[in-house]
Parts: sequence; structure tokens; C-alpha cells
Amino acid sequence: MKKISRIFIGIGFLIMAAFPGTGFAESEKLIIDIRSTAASDVVFRPAFPIQNQPCEVAVTVHNTGKTAADRVQVNVQGPDGVKIGTKTIAIPAEGKAQAVFPWTPARNGYIPLKISASDGESSNAVAVKAPVVSRTFYFPWFGGHTPEARSLRYANVVLSGNAESHAYWRNRGAIPCLWKGVDNKVAPEKYAQILADGVGDPARDAAGIMIDEMGGYAPEEILAANFFSGLKLYLEKNPQYFTALWICGSLQVPYCNITRNAYRKDKGISLLMLECYTNFQTVEFSSSRRFAYFDQRIDVARQQDVLTNAVMTLAIDGHKDKFNLTGYELEDEVRYIRRNAPEMPGIGFFHFETKSPELIPIADDLCRRYFIEPVLQLYPEDIQFSSRQVKAGDEIEIYAGVRNLGGMDAENVKIRLYADGKLLKEDTRNIPALAEGAAPRAVQLQANWKAPASGYHTFRVEVIPSGSETVLDGTGEQQLWVR
Repeated sequence: MKKISRIFIGIGFLIMAAFPGTGFAESEKLIIDIRSTAASDVVFRPAFPIQNQPCEVAVTVHNTGKTAADRVQVNVQGPDGVKIGTKTIAIPAEGKAQAVFPWTPARNGYIPLKISASDGESSNAVAVKAPVVSRTFYFPWFGGHTPEARSLRYANVVLSGNAESHAYWRNRGAIPCLWKGVDNKVAPEKYAQILADGVGDPARDAAGIMIDEMGGYAPEEILAANFFSGLKLYLEKNPQYFTALWICGSLQVPYCNITRNAYRKDKGISLLMLECYTNFQTVEFSSSRRFAYFDQRIDVARQQDVLTNAVMTLAIDGHKDKFNLTGYELEDEVRYIRRNAPEMPGIGFFHFETKSPELIPIADDLCRRYFIEPVLQLYPEDIQFSSRQVKAGDEIEIYAGVRNLGGMDAENVKIRLYADGKLLKEDTRNIPALAEGAAPRAVQLQANWKAPASGYHTFRVEVIPSGSETVLDGTGEQQLWVR
């Protein structure tokens, strides 16, 4: 057996910093290297594996020796030493090779994996944590085609301009897409062909297209436009491709009617990206109520049952001299969207080539904090009563419901229920993340209460997280009239 002088297993920053692992280890013969996000050699496909669904763990091993390594054994183990797979690969001298392992994670969360490579004489290992989520999320970025954008940790729908870029993003478990513009001067058949140009085998070439700034304010004009008819033709002929559409201006019903949902299944637009660039709207429309623009888009998408196939797209570039968006303002926008449109499966950003580069890591990390990891929310309507017809002396049940809007289960969350300022009950619960295809339900804390007297009585609920869970609204109140 040929001896490997050195083996690198590159565990990138994407996994190690955001999803902590062992760090760095070195021996005389084997080296396990820690790389940046852009150069990560341990990746997941999709980038965020979904619990109870098959995915891939891809491990690239580097041989820095002067001779080929014909038999390098690569092992991947799950929690408690459960074997995920073992493969033997050949690596050329001063070259690299990849081993791909099928895996179906049984639960969500940061799942610890142990990855090792051995030449039979020496070995080394590294521990990583796979970011397994409960359901599909989309984090599209405009500008993802640039080499610098590869530093993004969470982008998983990206513009991709050539074969090398397609291969890179596909290897990282992202969806590489071609940029397409709007052309209303050509016939619908011609525009459908323009949209199709450049796409090929989704497994090797671009996996789809991202159409830039299709909009309009009058539904009848949209329906009559050549570009809209051409888009419909393209969707009918190419359902195998991922089609994402940036909607500029307010959301109009015609676009919703050709977007996938629970009834249209896999027919139509895959993802509506609703442009809501408050740093533009504030300047150009003299708006003092920038969140009202979110309301319009959310309301129409909900009325047309496409919220689960739509994400809001926020601007981190533009009008810096007149309205310099800050990191805390950007986070407030994301919080508003999560609170009022929890059905939305992600968030998008425009764009990477910004004049405010300090916002890039902030925007990127908001994807983790408000979608991937647990997000606790208490809506006042989730404080419920077994009866609303209550007289003094009656005993009823109070239900305090708490939801987890994120992609990972929240464990050991403390819930406190107060009646007229006095603690009625306290308990610790696990709040599961919503699973793919499941119906959202709040986890309830139940308590018995005897009405002491006639009048209004106030019930207050508090949510106390046990760790780093994001909390949107952690308190809520309801009043009950007692006769």
C-alpha cells in the first residue's frame, strides 16, 4: 500500500464556525485542515439537510504527498458512533478526491458527525456538526455569482454565471441559477426561448433561472404583456427547472396565479422573491411607514395561498447618502417579516456588491438566527380558555400556547402563566420546529383557574429560553370577562 505523506480533510468555516467542530489537528503524516467558507471540503447536499429526508455528505480529501494514494479509507460516523458510511478512494499525488455518503438524518439540530481518513498506517479525524433543519428554507442572494460572494455561509439560491460557478455552488448544496431579464419587445415564444437559453441538465448545469424585476401595477396590463405570456410558456415547457422571480413594486395577483402552492404542486414559479427595499422606498416615495410595504406583499401572498413559496427580499445597497440602513434596522425588518409571515420559507438580499459591505455578514447571519435555529413566538391569540361564559366561582382551563418558527427544535423552554399578576403555573417544555408538510400548532401549557370575582381578569404568559434561541415576542396577554 502506498503511503500518504499528508492528507487534508478541509472542514470549512461554513461548518466549523457557524456549526462548531473540533478546530484544528495535526500530526507528522496527516493533517486535518480548517478552511474558509469558500473552500470548505466537507459539505452537505442540500446545504441544510432536512430531517427524515435523504441527503449527501461530501468529503474531499487532499493528498500532499509526492506519490499517489491508491487506497484511502474515508469514514463518516453519526451520533453515538452510528456508522453512516465507509468508502475507499484513490487520490493522485498532490491531488484530491471526493467521497460522497448518503444519509437520512432522523432529527433536526446540529448533529455531530465524526469524519476520518486513513492510509492504513496513520489516520486523523475531525468532528463537525451538520445543520439539519425541519423543512426547506431558501436564502437567495443577488450578486452570488461573484467570487467574493462565496464567503456567504447561508446563501443557497445564487446567481451563477458559468460552468465552474455552477459546479462550485452545486457542490455546496446550493441551487445555481442563471440571471434573466425582462423583455417585452419580443413575442412570447421568443421570450420563452430567451428564458430557456443556457439551462441544461439540472444535475450538471444551472439548476434554474432567476428573473430580475418583473412587475407592474395593473393586473390587466400584466396579463396582456408579452413577457408574462412568455413566462407562462417557459413554465409549461420546463417544470424541471427551479424558477425564481424578483417582483419589483407591489405584488399583483397574476404572478400569484402562476406560482406553485398546495394545489398547483410542481407547476409554476418555484419561488417569488418580493422586493421590499425600504432604503429605496423611504427616499423615492417619501415614506414614513416603511413596514407598510411588507404588509401589502404579505397580504396579497396570503390571500392567494402562495406565502409558502414566497420570500421577502431586502436591500442592503442603495441610497446610502440619503438613507443609510443600519444593521439593527435590517434586523427589525426581518423580525417584522417573521412575526407577520411565519409561513415564508426564507429571506433574500440585494445585493452582495454593496456600498455598505458591513451589512453583508449581518444579513447573512440573520438567516441562521431567524430561520435555521429555534425562533420562539407567543401570539396573544394562542392564550385560550376552555369557556368564555364564566361566572364568579366557575373553574375553567387556561391554555398558554408557544410556537417555534425556526428550523430546529427548542429544548427546555420555560413557560410562565400569570393570572392577575400572580403566578398560576410554570413548566418547562420542548417546542418542536414545524416539520415539512405538517400543520402548525402551538405547544400548550395548561392550568386550571377558578374565577374569584366578577370583572375583567388579565392572563399574562412569559417565555424564558434556555439557551441561544431567538425570541420574537416572548410575552403576551389576554383578558377574560367574568360575570
